[in-house]
Amino acid sequence: MKKLQTIPVFIAILLIFSSLSGCVGLNSFPLAARGGDTVLFAVGTPEGMTRNNISVTFTSDVDSSITDITKDIRSLSKFYPAKTSDMALNNSNAIYIAGHEPWLSVLSIDLPLSIPDGGPIPVGTGTVSVQCIPRTDCTFPGFFPHVNDIGITLEILPGTGNPHPFDYAFGSTGSFPADPALLDEQQQVTVRPDANGSNTSTRYGAAEFVISMPVTTYNGGTVPDSDIVVIAEDLTTLTGSQRNVIWKRSGDNFTVIFSAPNGMKFNEFRFSLVMKAPVQTTDPAHIYTTAPTLISENYYGLDGSVIPPTASPTIVLALDYTQ
Repeated sequence: MKKLQTIPVFIAILLIFSSLSGCVGLNSFPLAARGGDTVLFAVGTPEGMTRNNISVTFTSDVDSSITDITKDIRSLSKFYPAKTSDMALNNSNAIYIAGHEPWLSVLSIDLPLSIPDGGPIPVGTGTVSVQCIPRTDCTFPGFFPHVNDIGITLEILPGTGNPHPFDYAFGSTGSFPADPALLDEQQQVTVRPDANGSNTSTRYGAAEFVISMPVTTYNGGTVPDSDIVVIAEDLTTLTGSQRNVIWKRSGDNFTVIFSAPNGMKFNEFRFSLVMKAPVQTTDPAHIYTTAPTLISENYYGLDGSVIPPTASPTIVLALDYTQ
């Protein structure tokens, strides 16, 4: 008998989550699970949340005990709706306030065993709490409830479960397990517009950012340009700016240039610089050697005039999600 093709099911579930982009799910998926089973949680749209700066606990309704399940995290991934979906095209107010294109963070956890089976977690109903530690590490849209303040319900069933294999079909005869952590974000330098600047009505015809990002190969060599990718958040379907993004490199300095014939809003200046795996995949990953810095920023109006900056973006070297 062939194994179940679970990857499409897994993705379908997450796309349902993403249709509520930014919202924190009040229930786990599934609603109830055995100790040892894999459970999914929709944790909203927090900026800066990684596996390294959250705490996850289960508080039992039965005996009020609190069980730390942080070490059981399997993945923390962002999921985006299709570019042609209703969520991507027709929810501009929510996305303007969020300050980024619609996405939802989804946490997967392999639950520890229940107490009757030799584990720490009580059988019965309870609440899962996901906390950003410290709270200031994460930024949340103002109009969404914070995952820090919301309990997610989960019932622990008796019996011993198993981590989900996420098997997928390969060809006509075989199947392979997929690792959901492959969907986690990699270590990256992120450029985030200041929230106050995001609320201005100014339309920019162009902008140029120069970022110092010292990087090397594992043995101190030069990282080739082909291993560096600049990824900009896409708000053009909402702003109508028809924005373009190009970049160039000079040593450790990276220049990222935005231009838009219809003018961009400040929250469109949002991008990441990330390094791909080395071409020789057996080599260790490339290294960010020192903290990135903003060397310069220049803004221009639709007529080419210089616009003095009223708010500067934040430059962050995000921690490695997979550590």
